[in-house]
Amino acid sequence: MSALFLVLIGSSFLLSILLHTFYVFSNFGIQDIPNERSLHTERTKKSGGMVFIPCFLISVFLWLLLEQTDVISFIPKFPAEPKMYYFIFGLVFFCMLGFFDDIFHLTPIIRLLLEYSVVFYLLHALKFQFSLFGIQIGNEWIHLLLGSTTIVFFINLINFMDGLDLYLVGTLALGFLFLPVLLGISFQMEVSYALIPFLFCVSLSGFAFYNYPKAKLFMGDSGSLSIGFFLAFLPLCFQKESLGKVSDSIFIYFFLSPTFWTDGLITLFVRAIQKKSLFSAHREHLYQYLTELKITKAMVCLIMVFSNLPAWSLLLCYQLGFIKTDLSSEGWMLLIIFLYVVVYVFVRQSVLNRRKNIA
Repeated sequence: MSALFLVLIGSSFLLSILLHTFYVFSNFGIQDIPNERSLHTERTKKSGGMVFIPCFLISVFLWLLLEQTDVISFIPKFPAEPKMYYFIFGLVFFCMLGFFDDIFHLTPIIRLLLEYSVVFYLLHALKFQFSLFGIQIGNEWIHLLLGSTTIVFFINLINFMDGLDLYLVGTLALGFLFLPVLLGISFQMEVSYALIPFLFCVSLSGFAFYNYPKAKLFMGDSGSLSIGFFLAFLPLCFQKESLGKVSDSIFIYFFLSPTFWTDGLITLFVRAIQKKSLFSAHREHLYQYLTELKITKAMVCLIMVFSNLPAWSLLLCYQLGFIKTDLSSEGWMLLIIFLYVVVYVFVRQSVLNRRKNIA
């Protein structure tokens, strides 16, 4: 990596710190008022996504400018393909949608319709492919409906789980380290694709600093929706380099954030069984229960972030051939998902019993 690209990374880091500092200590901004779901008790600024997403976009623009210098051969080129421009469009859309939701509190129906429309359009325009149990989905409309539903659900699952933002940022950062190998991508891949999530994490550095407990800034829906889209869309950008590997399986979305999926889905299932609203605020996620057990928020973040490692490690070992099994890649992924559900249910029940004993 050239010194020029290190200048890009350093500039992105400084820009992130400066912009977040300006927003946190400025007299304008959106305030987050604590509710029954909140882990904080004081008014705190939110909509941090309106800071780190512009920071990322400015960094991409600077990247494009550096390509025009005389040392272009020493800096990775930005992957200027149609799918990357669609990616940027989607990122901006979800950031702005979240920002309007932070201000006007859009109804779930309106927000879901807008999200579904944009995701459906992107999948249709770029003709991405998914497989289910190793079978390519041939019918275009079934393919689009299944893909759109999965991605919109994944984005909103991230949004539902934004009560502890540092947990989300940590999962994002650690997940990106495993992403290329999880997707079975050749080491001959364009390095620029791997640098995009790295640059995104650098743009988040200022937010992470001010979100560290006791937090001075929350990401709000503008941040959680855009991060959800970033995570959901990025594997699709790798498909050309990894065609035929696990990346075109729809189950790969579980492995982008295993603990998020397990905690989110089981919590939604429990609330549905109890006939509670799936859209109202609550404190029934595992990470929220853990904060009630005299465990610091920082420690809860570490526990939840590193609880993703077993799933990533098991899939990594399968990819590298260290685990010999007759199971297909999707069969192996389903086995890992089943194990996560079993362990999660056991841990959740243990934590609930301990809460009762403390009470």
